[in-house]
Amino acid sequence: MIKTIAQIRVLQRLCQACIAIATTCIAIFLGAILKMYHLKSELGHLVENALLTTTVLAGILVLILRYVRCPVCHNVYVGKNEPTLFNDKCRYCGRRSGDTG
Repeated sequence: MIKTIAQIRVLQRLCQACIAIATTCIAIFLGAILKMYHLKSELGHLVENALLTTTVLAGILVLILRYVRCPVCHNVYVGKNEPTLFNDKCRYCGRRSGDTG
């Protein structure tokens, strides 16, 4: 269970990293498709597995981030109607990681 805003921020960073890795994998495949370079099949399978894994993980993390609640005000951290997945403070109470009082 998520108990601090710092833990929510870790999930957000992990989701951003997964999206970045998946985007890099897609760029690698596009370069091979456009014949900018030759991609060996062993490396292609590795990139394919990385793309699949990070895409699934990013999707799961997006679903988690859409429903995780702020530990301070107990509202949905990213916003309910118009969510902003990678914001650094709660959409309702404005608390950030490390805020006191």
